[in-house]
Amino acid sequence: MMHLHTVSDEIVIQSISGIYELDGTGKEYLKKNPKYCKNGAKVIVKISTRVPVCLEKYEFIEHMGRFTLRDEGKTIALGKVLRYKPAIIKKEEEVDDRDKLAERIKDSDQMDAEDRNNEEEKIVTSTLNLDD
Repeated sequence: MMHLHTVSDEIVIQSISGIYELDGTGKEYLKKNPKYCKNGAKVIVKISTRVPVCLEKYEFIEHMGRFTLRDEGKTIALGKVLRYKPAIIKKEEEVDDRDKLAERIKDSDQMDAEDRNNEEEKIVTSTLNLDD
């Protein structure tokens, strides 16, 4: 589970691109395409989410570029967004969605108007019955 500002979403780690390791002199170097990583290691991974998520690179907006990975209530990783692939939304789907939304609003407005008319009739009817 990834937690990113107010969002929590299931994720899949697609690949481990690199891992930072220490050489004998204490300097860090990048080992590319490792098969696994050890506890406490700095790694670069590709993560995918089920749905598009609002985020930003850490270098531009820090609080929108931090995330945590949790498993069974335990934090297993802290991370920064270094790069991301923007979500592509098809224009046709947007137009269809807007049309469907407009139809729903129009239908609900018509239903509200009918309900108001029915209520007015009920009020008039009950008023007439009281006068008799």
